Formats: sequence, C-alpha cells, structure tokens
Amino acid sequence: MHSDATGACDVSVQAQRYALALKDLFSRSKAPQRALAETLNYSGAAVSRYFSGERIPAADFHQGLVDFLSARGVTVSDSELRELEELRGQALAAGSAMGSQLACLREDVERLTVQLAQAHETNRSAARDLSALGQELTQLGRALEEALERAAAAEAERDRLRTVNAEQSRRLEDAADYNRTVESELAQGKERIARLHTEVQVLRRQVRRLQEEAAEQERAGEQERAGEQERAGEQERAGEPAERAVAGAGTRTGAGAGTRTGTATAKARTQSRPRRTRSETAEGSDDITGGDSVTGTTSPRPTGEGRLDDGTGAPLDDGPGIQRGQAEPVGRRRRMTDTWVIAVAVVMGAAGALVTETAAHDMGQDIAAGAAVAAVVYATELASEAVADRGARRRKGTDGGA
Repeated sequence: MHSDATGACDVSVQAQRYALALKDLFSRSKAPQRALAETLNYSGAAVSRYFSGERIPAADFHQGLVDFLSARGVTVSDSELRELEELRGQALAAGSAMGSQLACLREDVERLTVQLAQAHETNRSAARDLSALGQELTQLGRALEEALERAAAAEAERDRLRTVNAEQSRRLEDAADYNRTVESELAQGKERIARLHTEVQVLRRQVRRLQEEAAEQERAGEQERAGEQERAGEQERAGEPAERAVAGAGTRTGAGAGTRTGTATAKARTQSRPRRTRSETAEGSDDITGGDSVTGTTSPRPTGEGRLDDGTGAPLDDGPGIQRGQAEPVGRRRRMTDTWVIAVAVVMGAAGALVTETAAHDMGQDIAAGAAVAAVVYATELASEAVADRGARRRKGTDGGA
C-alpha cells in the first residue's frame, strides 16, 4: 500500500486548485473513492487528503487515475493530463513544508534521470541507426558501382548492336538489289522462253507442212511412175506391129527397100525412148525421168502451199528449173528430205533446250538457264544458215542449168 509522498503541510491556493482538478476528473467515473484506493493500492484516507489538497500525490498517481478512468469508459485527453502535471508542480513549489520541497526536488531528479536515460537510449538507437545507415550506404555504393559497370557494358553492347544492325541493313540492301536483279533476269528469261516457244510452234507447223507436202509428192511420184509404166507398155505394144510390117516390106522390096525401112525403124525407136529435160541435165544422171513416147513431155505435178524459205525469199521446195507441168526430179525430192530432217532436228533441239531451260529456272540455276537459251539460239542460227546455204546452191544450180 502506498503512503503519503509529501507529509502534512498547510494547504496553499495552488494545492487547492490541483486537488479540485483531481476531484473533478475522478467524478466522471461516478465511482466511490474506496474503489479508486483499492485499485491503486492506496488507503482511503490518503485518497481523501489528495482530493482535499492536504497532500500532494506521487507522480505515478496521475497515470493510475487515467487507467482507472479508461477502464470505466472515461477518456482523458493529453491536454488535461498536461494540465494536471502543471498544477501538481505549482502545488509542490508553493508548499512551505520541507517535505514538499524535498519531494519536488526528488521528482525533478527522477524526471531528469529518466530524461537522461531516454537520451542515452536515444543516443544508442541513433548510433545503431547510424551504423545501419553506414552499412546500407556501403551496400548502396557497391550497388552503384555494379550499376555503373552494367551501364558501361550495356553501352558497349549497344554500340556493338548498332554496328551489327548497320551491317545487316547493308546486307539487306545488297540482298534487295540482288533480288531485283534476279527478278529482272528472270523476267528477261521468261520473255526469251516465250519467244523460243513461239519459234518452236512455228517450226512445228512448218515441219507438219513439210511432212504433208512430202507425203503429197510421194503420192504424186507413185502416180507418175504408174503412168510411165502404162505408157511404156502401150509404146511396146504399138512398136511390135510396126517392126513386123517393116520386116515384111523389106523382104518384098529387096535390099534397097530394106535399107530405107531399117533407117525408118531406127528413127521410130529413137523417138519412142524417154528424153532428158533441161532440169534433168542440170541435176545430173540421177534426176532422169521418163517422158511421153509420143510428145516427149512429162506429166504435170501439183505444187504445195505455205512452204519454207531459206532466209533469202527463195522457197525451199522449189527446185531449179522446175516449172508447172514438168516432172519432179529425184534429186529435188532428196533435197526436200534433207531439209525436212534438218527442220526436225532443229525442232527437237529447240524443244529439248526449252525443257532444260524451264527446269533450270525452276531450280534457280540462272547459269544453266542462260546456257540453255544460248544453245537454242545457236542451234536456230545454224539451221537457218544451213537452209540458206542449200537455197544458194540450188539457185546457183538453177542458173547453171538455164
């Protein structure tokens, strides 16, 4: 149980105001003083003297009173608590008793001791905080150094990436230029393929016309040979009675008449033989054709349409010295066969080269495609030169025969 802190003394005005403030604050709880004394472990008489101003309570009485009031739902503000502290200090200072003065000094010493302890604790806490701040500052310094190193590495990487980007941009531009070049060459190659395809189609049509004309000439030759054989048979049948008549006349008329009859018979035999035409003489001994036994002329031959030329305007299928109504020489048919073979070779070569070039373009091999195109052009030029040379020789032979 707590005892009086200050002892008996005369009641001063300051002590009365302090006691009145305590009593007024306690009255908010509407509890008896005995309950406060029991709660704070004070005697009832001591609490009565505190409320009458006869005694000044200890410093911890204020906190006990605040806790007692809080337990009963009464709130004490900080300003009210400070006011109580001020009134208590004034009451202690105004007291004339030695006990009051000593109690006031003791409380000041205790308060200063507490403040000093708090200051020491604050100092220790500040030292701890300062040490922690120093450690944190050290860590931040290391982190800053690492960040600077990473920044330098990032700048170096940025410069390297810029260089790589510039190189890749240059390569991309080169690739775009190459792509445009390849597309242009591919377009030109497609144009060449289209032209070659057209030329191949023209050559195929010309070959078909040559084949048709060759077949037509073959049929005409067979008909002509059949007519010649039939005319030869008729001439032989017509010559036998004449020879028998001449022989009988020679027997009747004697040697003179026989001589004249023999001369006439030889002349008739000479007329019945086939004669050479001008074109046959120009072509040689292989171009001899049979003539009519009576008139000495040949059967007329049909001519084809849409024939090839040799590049100079002269038709390929018109031999030297051959006119409508004359027989077609064997040499002329041979030359047409040679021309047809050349044309077929040109068509086959052009078709093969066209397929090779198309396959090469599909595989992306531009060099092979260019070589294929060059081969087709070269083969076409060789064939044109060969046809032109044959036409020139035929014209020369025609001029010589004429």
